[in-house]
Amino acid sequence: MAEENNQEKTEEPTSRRLEKAREEGQTPRSKELSTTLVLVLGAVGLLAFGPFMTERVIGIAKHSFSFSRETAYDTGMATSYLMSSIYEAAVALAPWLALVLFAAFAGP
Repeated sequence: MAEENNQEKTEEPTSRRLEKAREEGQTPRSKELSTTLVLVLGAVGLLAFGPFMTERVIGIAKHSFSFSRETAYDTGMATSYLMSSIYEAAVALAPWLALVLFAAFAGP
């Protein structure tokens, strides 16, 4: 009897069994579909948010590489510049990251 359970089933499942499986949340799901959704929405997000992100990153680079000699030797100011750059980078990437995370969690 144990061998019969391990063998591949030859009969199609009944409509009642399929309905019961759907009610229990046991539906077939393709991982490739979820991955494709994330990649496609990520690419669309780059097209949509790309100019905004590029502008912000250029601003971060200009801000980060243009400071006085005193600022370079002042640990407090250097830390302030670094924290400011990290914050600006997070703001620049936030819309795109939110879209990709939404696609990852909301996908099938």
